[in-house]
Amino acid sequence: MTQIKKCIIFEENDVGILEYCMNQVGMTSQSAFIRFLLRNFNDFRDINKDLRSIDFEKKELLNKIKVLEDKEIKLKEINKIKEKENIENESQIKIIIDILKRNIKEGKTINELRDCGKYCALKMGVEVDSLIAKATKEYEDEKT
Repeated sequence: MTQIKKCIIFEENDVGILEYCMNQVGMTSQSAFIRFLLRNFNDFRDINKDLRSIDFEKKELLNKIKVLEDKEIKLKEINKIKEKENIENESQIKIIIDILKRNIKEGKTINELRDCGKYCALKMGVEVDSLIAKATKEYEDEKT
């Protein structure tokens, strides 16, 4: 191990503190005491400050988790509502298709079919012609 010699200059006040601390741990060599301080640096750090910092970070993370959990709950509620709406829409679309099939069976014209399905199609957010096409296909399938 290569030794690097350095000279440290202390102020008079610091020399007194250094000698006092050396006496407290029973050391007589200044360089040995400085080596002791360097090796045990972590023991002299303010552990309570570190603990407070960790506690603060934990609280921040817990708050972030709480916010995310709240968002998750809201999104799940919205998803349930949308699923319920989709199920209701599908059942209403089936009813509309059945009505259109009955009208096709009765020989109604395309304009009459459009008038019949227009309101429901707008309410469901689908095209009238797609409802008529489905109804026609189902009617044709039932005939065969």
